[in-house]
Amino acid sequence: MIENERLVQYSELKPTEKVDSPDKIPGKILQSWWNAAKNICERDGYTALAFNQIPKETLSKLGFEGVNPSIIYVGNIDRSHGSISKQLLINPEIQTTNILGDDVSIEACGSIIDRDGINPEMFVLRPAVIVGGAYFWKPGEAKASPKEFSTALASGSVIQHEVKHLEGKTALSDPSQILDFSDEYVLKELAHKYLRLDRFSMLGLLIRFKHWLVYDKPKDKFKIVGSRGGFIRNEFN
Repeated sequence: MIENERLVQYSELKPTEKVDSPDKIPGKILQSWWNAAKNICERDGYTALAFNQIPKETLSKLGFEGVNPSIIYVGNIDRSHGSISKQLLINPEIQTTNILGDDVSIEACGSIIDRDGINPEMFVLRPAVIVGGAYFWKPGEAKASPKEFSTALASGSVIQHEVKHLEGKTALSDPSQILDFSDEYVLKELAHKYLRLDRFSMLGLLIRFKHWLVYDKPKDKFKIVGSRGGFIRNEFN
């Protein structure tokens, strides 16, 4: 893949390391981790946060000097989807399954930004269902506890997104998952196959945001597509 020079990652993502004995970490320390991640998410408008996105100086204050811990903070997600919300997931491991096939989620990424300061949204193709396990903790609990889980739709997409970060990756690492709806024919196909919406409903959804990141597979290029007032292609070449 030819990496686009205008799309940059402003968070230095390095693969994470497992946290030793999560069930022995005092609740007071877990609370400090939770607070720091929650504050960053509320400040920057994130739904969730992988701890290798947290600035090094903040990690150091939390007891992670020179370490990228394998932790995800998940904020508030629509609970109608049986979500995993407002919790820390320590040492998460997931597997995907084809029980319900693929689904499309609308995502942004705090580690991807255009040189003009644009932080675009994406339509990302992901397995609809994941199963996995982690040590879970939320405020009020004395310690983190190991749990298995299965989840779909909103929370499943969030966890898949953040687990990729724990591996040191962003959406740029797997461009085939980023859908290109900038072509009218592709737009119709996506509306029919994935979102179960008519074309006009999907257009209405798209104009909620100013900018979208799409991947033009034949040209092997990322593009920022403007959705306000129509699609304005911006190929970085």
